[in-house]
Amino acid sequence: MGFLEAYKLYWLNYFNFKGNSSRSEFWWVILWDLITFLAIFITTLFIAAEFHTLFLDTVMIPLSIWEIINFIPGISITVRRYHDVGISGLWYFATPFLGDTLIQKASKYANYYENVNEHKFILVIDLIGIIIELISLVIILKPTKFQNNKYIHN
Repeated sequence: MGFLEAYKLYWLNYFNFKGNSSRSEFWWVILWDLITFLAIFITTLFIAAEFHTLFLDTVMIPLSIWEIINFIPGISITVRRYHDVGISGLWYFATPFLGDTLIQKASKYANYYENVNEHKFILVIDLIGIIIELISLVIILKPTKFQNNKYIHN
């Protein structure tokens, strides 16, 4: 799968949560998204500099719009990537979302506690969130599973 073909499929499969996505398709889309994100970021910085304003909104609004547009197809390609390795796409919602939630909650409450034991508890929750994120990364990095994969139909 090539760079342009992967990105075209990304948008054509906007709401497609069935089937599978190869590693190359997934990572080409990630690269496209990174390039586009950086292009939007740099362009908005130049525009802000031209008008002698560097309000956070000037940069964040276009980036937020881009992320909103990519939210659903990003989830769908990841669900299809999970399918490609023979894992239910529902696990996607348990891994990154749970990991992110734990990390964010731990970070939010870490400053409120002065007791050392409470800080240790927050660190353990944070560590669990990071481990869950790493599990998701390992799943995405795995090669296609052809045998006994109910999500791949030949």
